[in-house]
Formats: sequence, C-alpha cells, structure tokens
Amino acid sequence: MNSRALLLTLLLAPLAASAQYLGAPGARPAYGPADCARLQGSEAPPLNGADKAVLAALPPLASAQARRLHGAAAADLLWWLRTQGALNLSTVPTAYHEANHAIDVALAACNGGRAVYVFDGKTYVTEMVRGATAPYVVAAAAVPAAIKAGAAVRYQTYLVNTPRVPANDFTTLLDELNAYVGAAAIEVALADSPLYARFRADGNAALDGNVGGAADMMLYVLSYLKVVRTDYPDSYTKIRNSPLLLAHLQRLWTASEAMLKAAAPLASDKGGLYVYPIAALVAIRSPAFMAELDRLKIAHAP
Repeated sequence: MNSRALLLTLLLAPLAASAQYLGAPGARPAYGPADCARLQGSEAPPLNGADKAVLAALPPLASAQARRLHGAAAADLLWWLRTQGALNLSTVPTAYHEANHAIDVALAACNGGRAVYVFDGKTYVTEMVRGATAPYVVAAAAVPAAIKAGAAVRYQTYLVNTPRVPANDFTTLLDELNAYVGAAAIEVALADSPLYARFRADGNAALDGNVGGAADMMLYVLSYLKVVRTDYPDSYTKIRNSPLLLAHLQRLWTASEAMLKAAAPLASDKGGLYVYPIAALVAIRSPAFMAELDRLKIAHAP
C-alpha cells in the first residue's frame, strides 16, 4: 500500500481497526551524541512513507509545540501512537506528552546532564543538574488527604509507586508538569477536531487526561516545595538559587493558568469531554500553597 492510500485508510477506517494500519511500534527510539544537533531544532529523522502517512493523519494543530515534536521527536511520537494502537482523543495527546519527555531527556544528555525543557516549541536549558534534589515522592507528605483519595490513580502513580532514585527529583517533577501542560493545550486545541466529536460518538462521556493531570502536577509541585523547604533545606536552596529553573517554573505556571481558563468551557460538567480538576484547583489556591510561590517570587493569578 502506498503512503497516499495508507493515509486515506487511516482517515476513513473505524478506530477499532486502526492498529493494523498504524503498524507495529518496533524498537523504542534511542538517542546519542550524534542526534544532539538535530534535536535542538525541528528536523525530523528519516521517515518512510508509512511514517509520513501516520503523521499526516493527525489533526492539523496551530501549535509550535506540536510542530517541534512532529519534527525532532517524530520517532517517539510515532512509537507511542503505534504502541497505543489507535488514533483518538486519548492516544494522540498522550503521544505528544510522552514524546515531550523523550526529547527533554535526550537534550539533557546533550547538555551535560542539566535539565532541559522543550515547551511551546522552544528549548529551555537550566543550570540544575538532574538528580541534584530530593526525590519528588517526598511531596506526598503535603498533599491533602482528600486529594489523595479523589485522584487515587495519578497520586499512586507519581507519589507512591515512583522509585526513590536520584533521577526522580524536582527537575523530573517539573518535566511532568511541562509535558502535562503542553499536552493539555493540545487537548484544548483538539476540541474543534474530528477526534473530539468521534470520541463522544464512540460512547465516551469524559476524558481524565492532560487537563486534569496538569492541575495535579501543579499541586504536586507546590507540595514538593513545601516539604523540601522544611525537611530538605539543601534541595530548597538549590532550587531557590537556580534562576533559569525558576524562570521555567514561572513560564509553566502562567501557561497552566491560561490553559485551565481555556479548558473550563470544555469541562464534562458543562457538556464537554474533559474532567475538570476542581478539587485540585481549590487545594492549589489555598493560602498555604500560594505562599510557596510567593516565597520564590513566582507570579500567579490573584
């Protein structure tokens, strides 16, 4: 089947049968020093006709982040789409989310281990070496009990079952917020796409994806800052004395607030499809958590 025919098949075939057209994922992409120059930009790795057809079947997005990941991280984007076996409102943002992680980790290796974040299509290199602060699972101590019960799966995944190893430190927690906010913006953009309408037509009443995940990560970041400020002062000092890292936290916080405002009309309780994270947002807005941003001079909505 040529790439044009494959594209038409992807667009027209029922989602239940899409796995056979996506093809097998194959080996997960790996990156080395030879990839550093390409990863800094938007040049895609060599793609065959089937790869190009899958990417072309994705809804067009007026997003610098989507364009960047379609380019430099195309191999990971394709791998995640094929691993999930379908193109739908859940799998597509997930693929962008995971491809974002992949390029961030690869670019950190290209920059001496310093944390790097690709966001809104741009590359932000920080001064913080990955693994230099306390494991982010310590944040669990400050997460309100009601939130632990109400968001059990995400809480268990990130703050209970994540290994306490150096790699899972504050820079990695920030990378989760980075990926969730970027993919949540894509979810909002997809509200005008056939994927959104098809997801509802397939009988799905709601999607608890990156919109809700971004709010949970905002809460976990604040919880982490609260815990390390009192219990891990060396880690807190490193964060406080890292202006490039704090600049990216500010960038993500501002973008998160804007995304959540844009996502509000799409909430499942307003007739939309996205589970809107009211409980997490109420917790985030408490004076005790807002004070953690104020201490670091991170601006936030009043």
